[in-house]
Amino acid sequence: MDSNHLHAVITIADLGSMRRAASVLHCSQSSLSQMLKNIERELGLPLFERLPSGLRLRPAAAPVIEQMRHTLAQIEQLRVQAASAAREQDQRLVVMSASPSNQYILPDAIARWRALHPDIALEFHPGHQNEQMPALLEGRCDVGLLGMPEAHPGITFHPIATVHMLLAVPASSHWRSASLEQLAAGKLPMAMVPESSCPGIARCTRQALAAAKAQPQLRNTVTDMATLIGTIGSGGAWGLIPQGFTDLFPERVLFRQLPEDLQPSASFDFCLAQRSDDQRPLINDWLTILRSAAARIYQPLLQQ
Repeated sequence: MDSNHLHAVITIADLGSMRRAASVLHCSQSSLSQMLKNIERELGLPLFERLPSGLRLRPAAAPVIEQMRHTLAQIEQLRVQAASAAREQDQRLVVMSASPSNQYILPDAIARWRALHPDIALEFHPGHQNEQMPALLEGRCDVGLLGMPEAHPGITFHPIATVHMLLAVPASSHWRSASLEQLAAGKLPMAMVPESSCPGIARCTRQALAAAKAQPQLRNTVTDMATLIGTIGSGGAWGLIPQGFTDLFPERVLFRQLPEDLQPSASFDFCLAQRSDDQRPLINDWLTILRSAAARIYQPLLQQ
């Protein structure tokens, strides 16, 4: 039984005539009569007395009709609320990102978005991968931006750019020209972010160390990338840092490319994540803009 059935039964009750109800509902009297019989059978209760002059609501059916009115009103209210939510959804795009990993591409991307969709706001919220997946599935955000994602049911990932890890050492130390292997064998400990907060970066870091056959002395992990780079800048550690963070403490930290043979293991896909059932054109527009901005930004960074 759907809202059309409820509306038909209420119309019959209000008019007391199958013929007049059929005229109002723009259907044949026979089809309306058959629908009413099916509804009464489904309810297990005859709603009307069939009289020569028309139909009369049975006393026992009166509460049922009132409940139908209440239910139909709730359905209409739900439709209004859904339409309002849809309009609001079309007026903004909510992005969850592990900020500030995207600081290089976002300014350009935001400017392009405003030029393309001046009436649709971009709304940003911070969140790591472990926070983005439930937020996407629960509808609290429209897209996520993250690195090296793992497959997740109900989520589709679109590569935006390949991001390379850079070797980061204290700028004022004698480790400025040391290789990754020399650093791993030295006394200066390595610091890295935990997999619980930055799973993609942590996995890529371990992947690069394994490719280099390096087993560095690891100090306690830090909570975020800014703290990690600050620790390196203070002279207390070295680390592997993804492109996108080189503006943090540039006078204290020296960033260097890894050898070419290590770069395939020391890189990851920076991706846009979306719900698989959400195929709005707005999301594809944002993806196209991000890819264009990334193509202009990341390759020049790699050449520095």
